[in-house]
Amino acid sequence: MFRDDSLDKIAENPEAEALEDAEVKPRAEDVLKHYISQNVVGRHMTFKGPFGRKPAFYCDWLSTGRALTFLESFYVDEVVPSFSPTSASTSTVTSLQTTLYSDETM
Repeated sequence: MFRDDSLDKIAENPEAEALEDAEVKPRAEDVLKHYISQNVVGRHMTFKGPFGRKPAFYCDWLSTGRALTFLESFYVDEVVPSFSPTSASTSTVTSLQTTLYSDETM
């Protein structure tokens, strides 16, 4: 007959189960998924409809997606300061940088 000794161990040490759970580390992909989901801009947005206030449900992730806080912050901090129209001649440094950004995308 099969006997499970784990119940005896837990009975002897009630904290044993908690210690075993604490040793389990989350997978990297689960951590990344959680980080991304926590950084979706407007994730707590609601709208007022005929049945009261409801959470917004975004369905078109494939074609447009949603803005992510960490990407938007990078864009504002790193790209926008050096961005200008490529035809602008008043600021040759920023228009050159914008041209280089455009060249990198092609």
